[in-house]
Amino acid sequence: MHGIALTAEPSWRPAAAGEAPQAVHFLIEASGESGDRPAVSLGLLLDRSGSMEGEKLTHLKRAVEAVVNALTPEDRLAVIAFDDEVDVLVPLAPLTDREGALARIRALIPRGGTQIGQALERGLAALMPEAKGGRPCRLVLLTDGETWGDEAACEKAAAAARTSGVPLVTLGLGEDWNESLLMRLADAS
Repeated sequence: MHGIALTAEPSWRPAAAGEAPQAVHFLIEASGESGDRPAVSLGLLLDRSGSMEGEKLTHLKRAVEAVVNALTPEDRLAVIAFDDEVDVLVPLAPLTDREGALARIRALIPRGGTQIGQALERGLAALMPEAKGGRPCRLVLLTDGETWGDEAACEKAAAAARTSGVPLVTLGLGEDWNESLLMRLADAS
């Protein structure tokens, strides 16, 4: 059988139902058969804003490290960090310096506000020529979605992702992530 198996394990045993809300965290592991897949151009947009301090940024770094370690030499990677500024940590290119890319990701520290729209625009600018050339592309946004009033710019960039053939994947981090915005962005792309 081909496919992916997902295993979910709660972080703790929930108490009996009551009036108070409960939060249950799950560890989800994916496993499946490895096989040939087409090479991909992947853009990772990493929120390093002040609201990402603590566990959010720790989880972001772990997730991104797993993704980077799963890439093949044929894949192309761009890593863009953002707060109220946007910095290209790894320009789009074949992943020839995996450890260097991981070191730059591990060095992220929380700072500043959040301008998601600018990061989306920068990521799209990197991947659009790849998509036009027929190469499979993905742009992955890892954030808590707490942005500084640039939701309209975010939605415009998500619509541009759709028309340019660059699917946008949004991953919300933390217990208080902006589900409404991230769902709208994913749906628009």
